[in-house]
Amino acid sequence: MHCQISNPIGLQLPPYFFSFCNITHLQPINTRTSIVSSASISQVHNYGTVDFERKPPVQWNHLYKRISLSGLGSGEVLEEWMMQGRKISKWELRRISKELRKFRRFYLALQVYEWMISKGEKFTLSSSDIAIQLDLVAKVHGMSSAEDIFVKLSDFQKNERTYGAILHVYSQSKEREKAETIFEKMKKESLITNALPFNEMMNLYMSLGEYNKVGDVEGAEEFYKEWEAIKVKYDPRITNFLMASYVRGGLLKKAEELFERASRNGGTANPSTWEILAEGYTRDREIGKALHCLNEAASVKRFRRWAPKPVNVEAVMKVCEETGDVENVEQFVELMRSLKCLNAGTYKSLVKTYAKAGKSVNDVILSMEKDEIAIDEEMEMLLNELRERV
Repeated sequence: MHCQISNPIGLQLPPYFFSFCNITHLQPINTRTSIVSSASISQVHNYGTVDFERKPPVQWNHLYKRISLSGLGSGEVLEEWMMQGRKISKWELRRISKELRKFRRFYLALQVYEWMISKGEKFTLSSSDIAIQLDLVAKVHGMSSAEDIFVKLSDFQKNERTYGAILHVYSQSKEREKAETIFEKMKKESLITNALPFNEMMNLYMSLGEYNKVGDVEGAEEFYKEWEAIKVKYDPRITNFLMASYVRGGLLKKAEELFERASRNGGTANPSTWEILAEGYTRDREIGKALHCLNEAASVKRFRRWAPKPVNVEAVMKVCEETGDVENVEQFVELMRSLKCLNAGTYKSLVKTYAKAGKSVNDVILSMEKDEIAIDEEMEMLLNELRERV
């Protein structure tokens, strides 16, 4: 029998990944002679660590329920499981820990790793495991405890994942000097392989109110140049941050140029990228261009639940109200309808736009009934006022 690795998104998998696929015993469930594995990036902040998922699930789910519902510690449940003569694989333990983290059961998730460590060489922790352990220790016991574990790691264990994990710990603890020291160390040792460390530092500076570092245009530009120079894989969040700084600084032209530059270099815009541009166009009262960007944002298939921020919805509607721009406001309402974001506030703004343009509101009333939007007292007064004008 063999283990076929499915890697549909082109992950750069480390060599030890393949050691997890040494299958020594399988209970056949059908006539097929292979079991398919898939690797997915965990939704928990994990600095490139990979949580492995295989189908069909074995017994991890049953054991997970025991741990989460028993009221005992993870170690006690796992020991009892083993005492009953049952086996448990490292993959299953990692999967249990992942599920516990998903539901913020951090103490129990940490106990799973502590139990693995207590078994010595039976469950050797990879750097990915150690990175997750550091994050859990910080959440359960605080920054100092995670720091103690990190300083005791061997040079071999101190890589981009474990450095990234301790950087996250310092960032969450708002330890600026320690975070900066780790960040500089990562740059010096070429340990920055993705945008996460830059995101950590941006979030840290913003949380501390140190806007001169990244919040103003000059700081954001310097940060972007530093990230660009390292040439890690494109991350739209860094580009979006600088674009937003330009837009809010009234530098829409620079935001457009940065967008074009990122596109030429192979960057892919996400809905936030388009919405930032839309915000800039709305500020300049170019509603047609703003609507184009919002439609582009809505068309990104990977983000089907995206919806524009309420503040941007209000800004677009306000400009349309003030200018009596019926054509664009109707297009915007259609977009909001397609996103299932229509509400009474949107319709009130639509009515005011119609009033500014001297257009009948009868169609608006019919649309409200169709969209099942209740006509409240304020809307009724507004409609009556408009009827009296006609």
